[in-house]
Amino acid sequence: MSLLVEEKDHNGSNDYPVLKHLGVIGLTVTLYLIGSGLSMKTLREVGIRPLMQGILLWIFVAAGSLALIRGGWIHR
Repeated sequence: MSLLVEEKDHNGSNDYPVLKHLGVIGLTVTLYLIGSGLSMKTLREVGIRPLMQGILLWIFVAAGSLALIRGGWIHR
């Protein structure tokens, strides 16, 4: 998504790199918080279903991103 907002707006200003940077920071913090709370004990307690949902979501997002890149919607 952040690659889509690098284009200039109608006035020619390029304010979107700030949004991109904030998005990267937010994603990094989120992934850290997710990873810091996982342990084998926690995984045993919640079961396999949430783990499988996470893996399937990751595959879906990766495939969708690849499709957008190959389709020319995301440039870089």
